[in-house]
Amino acid sequence: MPARRGGLEVMAVVHRANRIACGIAAVTMLGALSACSGSDNTAQQPQVPNIDGSSSVVPPPPAAMPPPQPGPPGEPPAPAPVPPPAASPAPPPPGGDPGGTPKCKASDLSGSVRHDGAGAGQRYAKLFVTNKSGQACTIFGYGGLQLLDSAGNPTPTTLSRTPNPGPALVTLRPGETAKKKLHWSQVAHGDEPATEPCQRESTSATVIPPDDTQAFQVTYPFGNVCGKGSIEGSAFYKG
Repeated sequence: MPARRGGLEVMAVVHRANRIACGIAAVTMLGALSACSGSDNTAQQPQVPNIDGSSSVVPPPPAAMPPPQPGPPGEPPAPAPVPPPAASPAPPPPGGDPGGTPKCKASDLSGSVRHDGAGAGQRYAKLFVTNKSGQACTIFGYGGLQLLDSAGNPTPTTLSRTPNPGPALVTLRPGETAKKKLHWSQVAHGDEPATEPCQRESTSATVIPPDDTQAFQVTYPFGNVCGKGSIEGSAFYKG
């Protein structure tokens, strides 16, 4: 019995010695691991578990972009001032000039219509107007014309404008004359009769100067005007 107790005590001592040796070995291994991890300056990357039980390393977030640097101090330069457009010269007032010469009125003028050629049923004439007043006046443009019969009744008249010549300012001193070209036909047009006068005969005409509403009368010794009184007329000119 004493021999068995002694054997048990020896076994207990040996067991404790083994446990102490294992503890010392474990402490030594932990120290070695700590030394290895302390010498590595690389940060450990976090791991995320996968569905199959394995783990994956989470990549680090991208580096933040630096904020934009402000531009140079100061306000942008003001735009250069734009000069105003040059004023264009004002056109001369109709029937007058910048010097203040008044326009010719019907009461300032007298006139006549003079033959200027004929051929192939066409008739040409000129309307002359003379300044009978005691002061200079101006004419600018075409004016108006109305044919009359012997009783003073209007006959068909359609006056159209031609640019030969076109409008130009004409100054008439007392006694001076301006004129305009006239052209018409004595050949029947459309439904006008061909074996008798195409329109009633005209013996005179009233003339309205440009930019006026009053008229003066002239003699018109050329009879009828076909094409329902169609007359082409230029602007007044001098020469």
